[in-house]
Amino acid sequence: IVYLMATLPLYAKPKFINIIKIRAKDVYMFQAPTSRPNIIYSIVEYKEDKFGRGDIIAVCKLVKEKLEEYPAPAKIIIYSSSI
Repeated sequence: IVYLMATLPLYAKPKFINIIKIRAKDVYMFQAPTSRPNIIYSIVEYKEDKFGRGDIIAVCKLVKEKLEEYPAPAKIIIYSSSI
């Protein structure tokens, strides 16, 4: 699996590895600076709903917000370990 994390700060790497549920020893990072201002990395935390699917609600909300902020032809890529 390849994760494109052009703007992931080094201090956020452990949190990302934990959230995506991969083993740190299995990670090979290739890093280079980027000058692309349109690439944004973020981690979104959420609370589970009563059905245990807070992830779906959080993703739908985030996509809706980002599509309003960045209308077509903008693209959104979401990485998740459970959806």
